Amino acid sequence: ASSVGVMNELLKDYPQCLFEDGNAEMLAQRIYEQMEKPTIPDINMPSWNDQSMKILKLIKAINEAIV
Repeated sequence: ASSVGVMNELLKDYPQCLFEDGNAEMLAQRIYEQMEKPTIPDINMPSWNDQSMKILKLIKAINEAIV
């Protein structure tokens, strides 16, 4: 992944999975390294349903604050 935004935080323990944005040589190197010795990050990826529930809770909290 390109090391921009939230990806830096998400993959902070897996620097071998990041490349500098716009650096094609580094991207090619990371791809090669993954082909030689794959790294599969052990990270919690919330589902779309999980994310929608967070948004719903936020909307409800905002609505209650307004009323």
